[in-house]
Amino acid sequence: MLRYRLMPDSQWTPFLDAGAGFTATDIGHPDLSTIFEFNLQGGVGLEWRWRQNTAVVFQARYMHLSNAGIDSPNHGVNSLLFSGGLTWFF
Repeated sequence: MLRYRLMPDSQWTPFLDAGAGFTATDIGHPDLSTIFEFNLQGGVGLEWRWRQNTAVVFQARYMHLSNAGIDSPNHGVNSLLFSGGLTWFF
């Protein structure tokens, strides 16, 4: 994953991130035909610096799983994830 922080020195920092990778899954037929899948993902979020070394993070992320045509069917699976958490900087 690569993350670009739009205003890195601000207490409220919006960010964009994107990445690609490999996934092993048991989703199977009819959506996916292989265990090995490629994933593409991207997201947007907001980081609130609560303290000097701690931030609260909220994010929305889209992810697509597909075998890139290695086998049929290759319908793919799309998901949208909303998350929140704490980040500790050291």
